Parts: sequence; C-alpha cells; structure tokens
Amino acid sequence: MKPLRLLLPLSALLIGPALRAQEPLAADELARGGRLLAAETARLERLPFRLELAPERASGLKAGEAGAVFLPDQRILQTSGRRQAKDGQTKERKAGRGAAQPVGQLWLARLVPLQGELALSADALRRVKVTEEGRERDLVTFTLGIEKVRKSGPQLALHGRDGAVVLRVPLTAEKAKGGATTLTARKLADDRGVLELRLQGRYRAEIPVTLASS
Repeated sequence: MKPLRLLLPLSALLIGPALRAQEPLAADELARGGRLLAAETARLERLPFRLELAPERASGLKAGEAGAVFLPDQRILQTSGRRQAKDGQTKERKAGRGAAQPVGQLWLARLVPLQGELALSADALRRVKVTEEGRERDLVTFTLGIEKVRKSGPQLALHGRDGAVVLRVPLTAEKAKGGATTLTARKLADDRGVLELRLQGRYRAEIPVTLASS
C-alpha cells in the first residue's frame, strides 16, 4: 500500500500569500492515507477513549511541507453534534471519567496548535514516526472529543501525549443540517493560521496552528 504523501517541497500553507498553495488531498491520497493513519492510530497507547474510525471518510489538506488529515469517528457521522455531546456526557459520567464524546483523530505534519500566542510545548505533543516510501516521518497526532464545560458550552478537546487534554477550543453551533464533516484551513499571519473542522453541519471548531520549527 502506498502511504500518504503528507510532506512535499516547501511551499506555503501558512507562509505563502493568501493560502493560494493550499489544496485538499485528492481522493486517492485520502483513501490510501486514511487507511495508513487509521492503522497507526490503532497502535497508539493510552488513548483517552475508544475510537471507531471511518478512514474512508477522511478529509485533509496539504501545502508545501505542511499537511493535516482528520479521521472521523463513525459515531459522529451517524447523529447530530448536539446529540453526540449529550450522549457522550451521559456515558462518561456513568463511567466516572468526565464528559467526552469521541470525534476522531487529527494528524499533523509540520504544524503545531497554538494556545494563545504560544505553540504547545513538546511535552504536550504525541509524536509518531510513520514510514513513508522507506523514510520515517515525524508526525503529531491528537485524539479529538466533545466536552461540555460548565458555564461555557460545548468545546472540542485535543488529547495529546498520554491521552491528556492539551487544548480546548469552542464549538460554534451551525444550522446547516445534513452537512459533511470536513477539514479546511485559512491563513491569519505569515507564520500561523487556523484549521477549521466542521462536524456534520452542526458544529464548527477552529484550531489555531503555527508552522513547527525544523
């Protein structure tokens, strides 16, 4: 199986003009890469919750050496975001583990999420070496879940190293019923941008990112 080409000659996802080098991954790339990264996810230890990934529904983008792929959980594809969040809270309270509903797995190449103005520390990142055409690539991956935080509404939690929550971003309600689950990006400044994750037309989350240091 030919692995996903996440890393390409340096162009500009975040440092190029107006994101014009950004492009979605082609269907064949997503099909191959989705299976590869789903297999890598299955080998991860200490995940915060069990995942039921749907690699055939992966979405992603690439630009230069930067790239991102999102593998949705099958359950987030089956019902609305609000119902998923409610069901997740009930199940997790019963299990005594806090409120979290599986959303999927996010894989990043040459990108690191921002917390405020600073990139997440190396200690917070789950790094995975993925073999690509005979070479090892150092990727970063996060397990995503919906949380209900008291008095602040639903949030998207990013679980990093050892399954710990390393970042939370707000979930904005949308009214487009029956929408797809997609990952796109937009530029904010010369060295940073936003990954925009839409969940079935019910929620939108924005994950600020910056280019990782070499």
